[in-house]
Formats: sequence, structure tokens, C-alpha cells
Amino acid sequence: MAMAIMAGAQGFKEASQKAKAFQLRAERKAGDWLDKYGPGHGGDHKSSSHDAILKLEDLEVDPSESSRWQLEAQLPAPKFDAWIDGCLATGKEITAAGLRREVREDQMEEQRTGEQRE
Repeated sequence: MAMAIMAGAQGFKEASQKAKAFQLRAERKAGDWLDKYGPGHGGDHKSSSHDAILKLEDLEVDPSESSRWQLEAQLPAPKFDAWIDGCLATGKEITAAGLRREVREDQMEEQRTGEQRE
């Protein structure tokens, strides 16, 4: 994120955009990992000790960050790449909020097409 801010301040919009894309790729990977292996997805749930279960604070991850990253990870990689490419081609700013909006739109579209098939 620091690279994106610095590049943007220096007038290097393309470098700033690529830094933001890099950041979002990292957030998506973290979100995918948290979804598969993070708190509530591993450990011995039958154990009386909760020490064995991984906690977000152990990872120094805020619960809202975890939720946002997991949402971002729900957009399939080809659609994510297409969204990034589209933003770069049109000059649209790459933002985490924009990515989450794209995820929600994709989910709504999937739901609409699923309902039409039934």
C-alpha cells in the first residue's frame, strides 16, 4: 500500500495501479488461506482446550480485514484478472472497495443465471 501511495504522489499512476493490484492479489491469497485454514476452519474442535485453535489475534489480523479479504477471494481468478486488466485499460482506479463491489456483482449475476436455469 505504501508503494501505491508513494507512486501516486510522485505522479506515477501506472505504477500506483500495479502496486494496488499487487496488494489486492496478496489480500486475496490471505483471504483464501483464512477461508480454508483460518480460525474456525482447523484445529481440534472436540478438545476442551481452545488453545489449539488458531485465532485472528494470533495472526495479528483484524476481524473486519479477515472478512474483507475472504470476500475478495471469492471472485474467481480469471474474473479478478479481467477486472484488473479492465481497470488498467480504462484508467479506472483499482481499489479494494471496487474489487468487493465486483465480487458482489458477480455473485448477484451467478444467482440470477442460476435462478433462470431452474
